[in-house]
Amino acid sequence: MPKVAFVVQRYGSEVIGGAETHARLVAEYLHHQQGWDVTIYTTTALDYETWKNHYPSGVCAVNGVEVLRFPCGFPRFVMLFKIYSRLVSPLLRFTAGSLGKNPLARWALEFLEFLWFMLQGPYSPRLVAAIEYDKDQFEKIFFFTYLYYPTIYGFAHCAEKAVLIPTAHDEYPLFFPKSKKILSDAAILLVNTEEEENLIKSVIRGKKNKILKVGVGVEVPYARKFTIANADPSPAPPYPYLLYLGRVSKGKGVHELIQEFIKYRERSVHSSLQLLIAGASEQQFQIPEHPAIHYLGPVSEEHKVTLVRNALALVNPSTKESLSLIVLEALAMQTPIIVNGSCKVLSSYQRYASTVLPYLSAREFSAHLDTVQRNYGTSSWQLQLKKSQTWVLKHYSWDKVYRSYQRALSYQGKMQRLPVPVLLPKNPAPNNFVRSL
Repeated sequence: MPKVAFVVQRYGSEVIGGAETHARLVAEYLHHQQGWDVTIYTTTALDYETWKNHYPSGVCAVNGVEVLRFPCGFPRFVMLFKIYSRLVSPLLRFTAGSLGKNPLARWALEFLEFLWFMLQGPYSPRLVAAIEYDKDQFEKIFFFTYLYYPTIYGFAHCAEKAVLIPTAHDEYPLFFPKSKKILSDAAILLVNTEEEENLIKSVIRGKKNKILKVGVGVEVPYARKFTIANADPSPAPPYPYLLYLGRVSKGKGVHELIQEFIKYRERSVHSSLQLLIAGASEQQFQIPEHPAIHYLGPVSEEHKVTLVRNALALVNPSTKESLSLIVLEALAMQTPIIVNGSCKVLSSYQRYASTVLPYLSAREFSAHLDTVQRNYGTSSWQLQLKKSQTWVLKHYSWDKVYRSYQRALSYQGKMQRLPVPVLLPKNPAPNNFVRSL
């Protein structure tokens, strides 16, 4: 039985987030279906905006998988981080190479970068210390998402047995020195799409890392036909609706989606189309009052299935995605998808699934809304939806995911131990969190 660890910034059934859900689904599959001994190293945070300690520290189980939770040193000061990030992000991305030639400048740069990751959070040095203390217990340690402190500063302690699942987007932090370092030095990386692989190769030019395209498995029950009553006691709305499901934030493009939908309703005065928004909302995000816009808040997994199955279309307005599990799940449920064409990953799905409709303008967005309403229920549209479903179930199967993780488990690359960052705090072994060896 392989014994492995997963390191991820947040973890739990209640946690809403692409990388976090990805990590949980893979961990549960490997543990329950393949018999792997999986331990999760994560923080006590539920909310990524503040990183406030929500869960109790210590050992617990989530859906049968062992979880070790470590406290965050302090919550995120949102405005302070935003101001600091705007000031130093261009410096870290574009001038790091030239500044790094001078020892004093290199030390200053490392300090600025450390401060960026610390202020962004989750700052959990005890989690990093636990990884270093426990690393010899595991055959491999899988780090989910390059972007956060636990990965950036935990990876160096166990690089010889670490596997990186970067879930990378084209954004400033991807080009920071520490990010480029772990991407370049990781013996093996698991990516979600060809677009993500090409992006990473543009960052680690000339490096010959082992890169596997993995993704995540789409649950077979999503592809089965069943009635609303069997899915969830909450019936689907009686009116035609467009569905957004995920984190409700400006960063996900939800504000632009709302604006474009309102404009569409103003132009199409006879349309009965409604917009349903489901998911946890950022504290500062305001959903305007409008008779055709309905905010449902977080929904259960069963209610999600009901909503997706009965939607005229699911929409994802984000410009930065490395996979989008909900898009794949919706295609498996034979629901058409409207996506922001500026996101290379989302728009690439159209090459394989004709019921994925990318838009680059308000006009295209409106045209897609007209298309899904006009084609709903037609035999030709149903045939296209079935083909899209077949593609998802073939290319995003759990068998394929498992084979990739097996390869990662057995892979022995030429890995040199990475130097531990100078500015990494020296912490004692984390007391009762670490099980005796």
